[in-house]
Amino acid sequence: DNWFSRVAEYDIQTYTLLMKYNQSQFAKLALGPLWWEIMQNINQCVEGAPDGEDESQTNVAAPKLALFSGHDTTIMPLLASIGPQLWNNTAWAPYASMMLIEVHELIDGQSDAEFYKSKFAFRLIYNGKILTQLVEGCHDANSELCDIAHLKAKVDPIATRNTNCFVPAMNTDSQGLESVLSMSTTAGRVVFVIFVMLSGISGSLVTYLILRRFFYKSKGSRKVVQNGADNGLELMESDFQDEPLPYNTNGH
Repeated sequence: DNWFSRVAEYDIQTYTLLMKYNQSQFAKLALGPLWWEIMQNINQCVEGAPDGEDESQTNVAAPKLALFSGHDTTIMPLLASIGPQLWNNTAWAPYASMMLIEVHELIDGQSDAEFYKSKFAFRLIYNGKILTQLVEGCHDANSELCDIAHLKAKVDPIATRNTNCFVPAMNTDSQGLESVLSMSTTAGRVVFVIFVMLSGISGSLVTYLILRRFFYKSKGSRKVVQNGADNGLELMESDFQDEPLPYNTNGH
């Protein structure tokens, strides 16, 4: 590995680690509205028309193909929100990347009841590579398909247009010192402001005492007295010494 590759991987990880941190909560929150659009089409195909209604009479039919366009910073968190194994920490999505979610209806008794509890399955493809077996719950490595229920279990809880960015209220029994010291709470911010004020006051007081001591020590270190009789000078040592030592000048 050369230095350029190392720097590139480091820069990529500053983004990818955020997307995958804490079970990809940031990616799930950011991609919730997009997943809602995607799952609207998938659910129409899987669930069909409501009971007692003809699909041909419904206002919105399940589309045969739904196409979404985005950026590299869209497709990477999209994969991360499905599972931690679908996207590593050092691979940036290349130009013209493509992610496919195919929905298959299982007919003619070709489905295994052990793996396919519903009559629908999905296949996940990213840039020509099949990633279906990397989704949690899809354990059949020999099959490219997986029951659609596993995809819905991962995506349906986060597929929403109403993103909730609020932190859940903490249990009052577990708040303690951690909540007081946290900057995300009012109490934490008050404690921080008080700490800064006390630090400033104590620092100013210490500085004042040091300068005051230095000032008086410098003022009393030498005392110069003019002798009016013979225009001489009398120098006195500091008053801090036990006994001042006079020195008389007689003009010699």
